[in-house]
Amino acid sequence: NCVIDKSFTVKVSDHAMYCSRYEQDYYISDTKAKLPIRWMSWESLLLGRQTTKSDVWAFAITLWEILMLCTQQPYAELTSEQVVENSNHWYQNDGCQRYLSRPPMCPREIYDLMGECWKRNASDRPRFSEIHLFLQRKNLGYIPAHT
Repeated sequence: NCVIDKSFTVKVSDHAMYCSRYEQDYYISDTKAKLPIRWMSWESLLLGRQTTKSDVWAFAITLWEILMLCTQQPYAELTSEQVVENSNHWYQNDGCQRYLSRPPMCPREIYDLMGECWKRNASDRPRFSEIHLFLQRKNLGYIPAHT
């Protein structure tokens, strides 16, 4: 979870885990651990592998949320059990895995970037330095509209 302070500094936090408002965002595993399964890569959820490449996956989920204007939970149409089942499809590579749809206001190139971040093989996902460079290039010459 990200928290933004008054000076617009983004900080990573686990605050939402303890807020009843966000209890639907977490799945209680067999070991009673709270897991944010809708943001977890298949290898993190099923194999317990936490790497920067699984963080890249989670980043793309968060980017999707932002581009959806935070109006929808990732995989909102699926139950937690179905999200786990979807991760099993990724693991089995059986062609039945589901992707998040392209947000209405999302440019094609940004959705393509998300797709790269959701590659089945973690080694095929971009590094954060590559994502940063891509996003910097997309931002060149951008002038925000004054409100």
